[in-house]
Parts: sequence; structure tokens; C-alpha cells
Amino acid sequence: MAIAYLLHRAGYAVATFTDAHTFFQDAKHFDLALIDFSMPSRSYQKEMDGCELIHLVKKSLEEPPILVLISAFFTKLIIPQVVDLCPEADAHWDKSISTEELLVQIQNLLSQRNTSHSKSTSPQAKKSS
Repeated sequence: MAIAYLLHRAGYAVATFTDAHTFFQDAKHFDLALIDFSMPSRSYQKEMDGCELIHLVKKSLEEPPILVLISAFFTKLIIPQVVDLCPEADAHWDKSISTEELLVQIQNLLSQRNTSHSKSTSPQAKKSS
């Protein structure tokens, strides 16, 4: 919840979800999602970790949001193994990321997405593909 508060204070519209299934139903409405690797599930639902959710969203949506896998269990040293574990994630962060770095990384990801969307809708990009 601290990250949600921080992002709200920085001017982002923020929604939080308590389980993967609820997020999956609304995923198409977001530009970016921070997905916790160890997310809770409701007792009557199959448990799904963050990596499985990212895989499902990428497989199911034509234009998925930017999906960042994040965890308190990750460290900078094991991020390369995490990338191998969940290559579908657009980024992999540990929760020890500083406030400033978090905001910079989010802005960079959103800017890259906007740039790639602009290129894909420009007449030149359509012509060359």
C-alpha cells in the first residue's frame, strides 16, 4: 500500500487488487501494473503467482499493460535469474527500489510505451511493416 500511496501522491491514478483473478478481469484498462511475485488468492481460487499472472495477461490481451514483476524476495543479485523465470515481464524490480528510482523507472516505461505506440500508428511505420 505504500507504493500505491506514493504513486497517488505523484499524480498517478492508482487501483489496488487483492488477488490475481480480480486484476485479470480489469487488466486491459491499465497502462502499467506492478505485479507482486507472491500475491494472495481467495481461498476458493487456484493460487497464481505473479509470473503466472503476467504470462496469462500477455497471452490473453492484444495490447496488455506494461507488466512489472516486483517482490521483497528479489535482490539486485538475483534479478538475472528472475528474468529467466519470468521473461514475459517488461521489468523486474526488488521492493528495496528507492522512491526516486521507482518514479523514474515508471516514467521511463510509460514514455517508451507512448513512443512505441506513436511509431506503430505513424504512416511510415505502417508502410515499412
